[in-house]
Amino acid sequence: MANVKYYLDKGNVLLSYFVKTGDVVRMSIKEKVDVKHWDHKKCRARSSYKHANKLNRLMDDLDMFVKDIRIDYKMKGLYLDGTILKKEIHQRLYGNKSGLVSEYAENIFLSDKVGKVKEQTLATYKASIDLINKYLPSISFDDVNRMTCIKLEKSMKDAKYSINYTNRIFKVFHNIIKNAYIDGIHENKYYMVDGFVPGTEEIDNVYLTIADLDTLYNALPSLSDRNKNAAIIFLRGCYTGQRFQTYKDFQPSMIYTFAGVDMISLKHGKTNNQVSIPISDKMKSVMAMDVHPISRQKLADYIKDVCKILGIANWEKVGTHTARRTFATNMVLAGVDISKIMKITGHKTEQEFRKYVKIDHVQSACKLPLF
Repeated sequence: MANVKYYLDKGNVLLSYFVKTGDVVRMSIKEKVDVKHWDHKKCRARSSYKHANKLNRLMDDLDMFVKDIRIDYKMKGLYLDGTILKKEIHQRLYGNKSGLVSEYAENIFLSDKVGKVKEQTLATYKASIDLINKYLPSISFDDVNRMTCIKLEKSMKDAKYSINYTNRIFKVFHNIIKNAYIDGIHENKYYMVDGFVPGTEEIDNVYLTIADLDTLYNALPSLSDRNKNAAIIFLRGCYTGQRFQTYKDFQPSMIYTFAGVDMISLKHGKTNNQVSIPISDKMKSVMAMDVHPISRQKLADYIKDVCKILGIANWEKVGTHTARRTFATNMVLAGVDISKIMKITGHKTEQEFRKYVKIDHVQSACKLPLF
């Protein structure tokens, strides 16, 4: 009778068991060990790992469990293959789990991410799973196929989500299904097909000119409460060049004065780096205005309405990220050194920044007044 073997894959402890020729069980046991704490010869955690005793005992228990399962099935005259054994091992590790995508995502996938990824990333996972549950309610892993993927993609298109946002949702969907497969929840390999995740499109770099920003700012008193709230939040992003996750939570207390210059102190949403940004009187004004929280999608919808009402060009392409691009583009057009802009926007390389802004040499030669 073959023995259970264990090995590391990027720090994850994986179980491997040879059932018969062409039928090998490989699955994660949901434990992680740094390679320096792993004895590759013994296939066990070294004593230097603080949870070595617990982990090694678990692996020993699984060895005995697999042997007992094989003996039990043989004595009862039952058929045992890799698929059945994988489910038995999974039940031994986690108990009975539903094959519903939503339940796995909430009980296993999300809980596994908590504390291991940044808060904004976790929020993205949760938002993605909410959308999947909305358009594919009560879907099981066995039901995931070409038609369900087409349904999800079409539903998001009908709801006016961008192609690139749909791509992000499908990446999370794919990741959930892959992790559930590794954990032995299902045997559906459809996630492996080429094209499971829809492609992206090159973003049309729409931005608001300084004249557009002035039009938006001056129109604030005449807007409906809903649109005014959206416009204030959006302008805060346009005046600082931050991502939605950051500018949606701006507070007046973030403003301070240094050497006679009004600044706003914040942390970049992705890098978590602290940055101070000089602000204009208009930014101080919108920071003093009351706002209430709003979702990314609602802000995108409402700001389109506002831009359409005000006659701003390409209003149908304006979204939450347009605020960030507006700041970066207008700063380049004003002749501000790119390295200084990058410190504010958080772009890591000039190549990345130039690809993001895409301003040709003629526009770059222009000089516009700072807002």
